[in-house]
Amino acid sequence: MQMRLGVRPSLAELGRGLRVLMACAALAVSERASAEGSSISLRWSAPASCPDVEIVRARALALAGPDVAVEADAQVTELASEFRVVLHVRVGGTAGERTMSAPSCDAAAEAVAVVLALSGTSAPPPPPVAPPIAPAVVVLPAIPPPPPPARPVASTSPDEKPGRRPYVRVAVEGALDLGTLPVATYGARLRAALLPRSDLALGVSGAVWANQLGYANVSTQGQGADFSLLTFDAFGCYGLLRRRTLELSPCLVLELDRMSATGKNEDHTGGSSPVWVSLGIGVEGRWELTRNVGLTLELQGVVPTEGQAFVITNTAGSPVGTVHATSVLAGRAYFGPEVRF
Repeated sequence: MQMRLGVRPSLAELGRGLRVLMACAALAVSERASAEGSSISLRWSAPASCPDVEIVRARALALAGPDVAVEADAQVTELASEFRVVLHVRVGGTAGERTMSAPSCDAAAEAVAVVLALSGTSAPPPPPVAPPIAPAVVVLPAIPPPPPPARPVASTSPDEKPGRRPYVRVAVEGALDLGTLPVATYGARLRAALLPRSDLALGVSGAVWANQLGYANVSTQGQGADFSLLTFDAFGCYGLLRRRTLELSPCLVLELDRMSATGKNEDHTGGSSPVWVSLGIGVEGRWELTRNVGLTLELQGVVPTEGQAFVITNTAGSPVGTVHATSVLAGRAYFGPEVRF
């Protein structure tokens, strides 16, 4: 049995040998291209591991067509994971600059050779005499995307701001009633409203009215009654019209009425305190003096769901006369200052 011992060449040694063969072939082609009138002047600055300037220039001449005249300056920089080339090219009176990146210095040299060959002729280059090691990667500056179209901004009132929380309005108002008591009377009302948004108000109010003395429609004026009235409202208003500091809002009203009548009879004294529900509609005007202070004026029309009549009776229980009957439609007016919290 015979045994043969040998040494297997490493990949690095094969690469160096291949590079020497390529350099010899490129120099031979370069001499032929120079004879055809092509001229490529190259200043080459690169790390020591890169091909030298003559190999790159010969490769460019091998790829270029006849009568090519190019001047170039190439600066190769080794980064963490790539090689970057800044190439300045001048052809006749035209100069240009290009930046390229490649995964290896051999690939960067190949990319420079291709660019120089294409810079001097418009015809496509002939097939390469040696296969390229790796394709060149050209890095172009990124073009930023166009900005999105601006969205229209809806106009807002002074009260309506992004992220605004609900707020409360409280008012102390003078009041006027016509149709509920025997004659027109005055009173006072306390009102509080919550505004979850600037054009909607939900609230409650309570009013107390001045007492009145009514008499029966009989000849004896000593027979009558003393009346007092309390009203409680739940309402909702919608800001329909807004002009700077002025606001106009229609309102819906649900009212609870309590009237006390104490009889004043020469023979007998009695009384009653009926309670009933009324429905109403109104309109409220508001004038904003400052951001937190304003004046309000509200007009209402109220219809009781059940009519009320107050009758004087004698000791025998027989009716003597009607002292007062509520109207089928009562009118209300309220006016006063309002504070926002």
